[in-house]
Amino acid sequence: MRSLFLATALLLAGVSQAQSCGTLAVTGSGAHGTQLTIAVTGATANSFAILAVAENTGTTTINLPMSGTLTLGLASPIIPLPLGRTDASGNASVSFNVPARLTTAHNVNGQAVTVSFTFHPFALSACTSNVAAFAIGG
Repeated sequence: MRSLFLATALLLAGVSQAQSCGTLAVTGSGAHGTQLTIAVTGATANSFAILAVAENTGTTTINLPMSGTLTLGLASPIIPLPLGRTDASGNASVSFNVPARLTTAHNVNGQAVTVSFTFHPFALSACTSNVAAFAIGG
């Protein structure tokens, strides 16, 4: 009985650790002509990172293959933007210059989503970070 308890505790500890979805941070003013950096840290290592952007926060549930779901803290419509692949520490970032022609400020919300695959056995897992508000343009 004690070994069953230990095995269950280790299994749950592994699941909890695997579901660490990181922290999203957006740095820079977002004003036109400036640089904006979007970074996720502490996410699932070696996964694909996507930035989900929406005007409003809310709840959106996405059905995943094999009966899974992913719940975002954003309201539809949502625009997915690639962040890149996370490194061995679960970090990914992208920096870009906000175009000078974006003279009107838009307040938006972003949430990082990491997606990972395993092949033996085949599995798809996804998780989300915190929601971060930021402005772009203006």
